[in-house]
Amino acid sequence: HQSKRSRTKSLADQPPTPCELNRRAGNDEARVEKIAGAVSTILEALGEDRTRPGLQQTPKRLAQLLVDCTSGYARRLDEVLNG
Repeated sequence: HQSKRSRTKSLADQPPTPCELNRRAGNDEARVEKIAGAVSTILEALGEDRTRPGLQQTPKRLAQLLVDCTSGYARRLDEVLNG
């Protein structure tokens, strides 16, 4: 049975995931724009008028929310546990 410390150490030795590399490259703005486009497409498919007041900024707001909420995916467990 491995101790918590040795398990954490072995996680630090693993190569970064594609998500980590993408986040480190600072691609959040591009990711927000791409997601906003997808959200806009979904709203259109639902029959919404994307140009109506109150809905114009929704795709970008939702995209930013998703990027923020998933930002932890780019953090390594050893960084979270060891600060």
